[in-house]
Amino acid sequence: MAVYIETNFGKKGTTYKVRYRNKQKNKCKTFNSIVEAERYAKKLKNLSATIIKDSSTKLTVGEVIQSLLANEKTKEAMKGAISNLKMLLNYDIALIRTNELRASDLINHCQQRQSDLTQPSPATLYHDITNIISALKLGKSLHNLNIDISGLIEGKSALYKLKLISSSTPRSRRPKSEEITQILDLAADIQNNTKTKLPILDISDLALETAMRRGEITKVKWGDYNPKKATLIIRDRKHPTRPSDHHIWLSPKAIEIVERQTRGLPNEPIFPFSPSSITMLWGKMCKQLCIKDLHFHDLRSEAACRYYLQHWDIVRIAKQTGHKDLNTLNNFYLRLGLTDRQLLKKNEHNPKN
Repeated sequence: MAVYIETNFGKKGTTYKVRYRNKQKNKCKTFNSIVEAERYAKKLKNLSATIIKDSSTKLTVGEVIQSLLANEKTKEAMKGAISNLKMLLNYDIALIRTNELRASDLINHCQQRQSDLTQPSPATLYHDITNIISALKLGKSLHNLNIDISGLIEGKSALYKLKLISSSTPRSRRPKSEEITQILDLAADIQNNTKTKLPILDISDLALETAMRRGEITKVKWGDYNPKKATLIIRDRKHPTRPSDHHIWLSPKAIEIVERQTRGLPNEPIFPFSPSSITMLWGKMCKQLCIKDLHFHDLRSEAACRYYLQHWDIVRIAKQTGHKDLNTLNNFYLRLGLTDRQLLKKNEHNPKN
């Protein structure tokens, strides 16, 4: 049994949902107080420890993932993969018992994922497989599981040969101006004329104005927002080894977007939505407009390109996007075909902001 607490922000106030998996079924119980939720979760975790000792070899992939996410130490060890692991719980592979998992199951998972509305690339599926194997390696040590890790690693090699997965390569796709116009027009129609609560136009415009990731947009809280200084704090911003709090600059348009949202308490998110809901709606809009191979994350790259064309120096751009490595910023996000020489020359001509 794996247990974790979700915070839900509703019209009637904040509630706390304790989720747990019992006999391959997801169940939950809602509390009005975080203290009550934590007390109930602790009770379930103690029960979970006893169950795992008795039936560890019968755990499913999903139960192993949930147990890792419920443990603060293992959760911290897998910090960069948490979002992906939570997403994997929604797929068939999560229901397979770990002692029965085979390389063929990894192939089936990739084929299932390819049929998703978002049409994930082989590079994206590479992260799925890598995170599954990493989670099972850790789970095997913690719960004494009977898992054929070597067989799964061989299966990963087969996925490369089948071209179902691949290493990440820099994207060069920059959206055309007419594509951005089309998708923002559709986003405006959806936001203003449907029952969809997700303010997809505001979120898309904010990404273009700030270069924030979807997960960062949904994570920032009202207490992180400072309209007087025109700044926003991104807590624990993504970094290979040292996530840290990061201050970014807000344009007048970005401030206007934030001010349009329903004001909450300092500890409540400005955009109380899940990153996956953004991805799903974005995919639907691109499909409706017949726009191929355009990801929401590409708005982050477009923002970086716009900063450069607005004569920001490369150091200022890196501060805004959160990149410590200027080569990474150039290779992955400045999709303008710039050489290192051009970047250095640009920076020399703009030594100060």
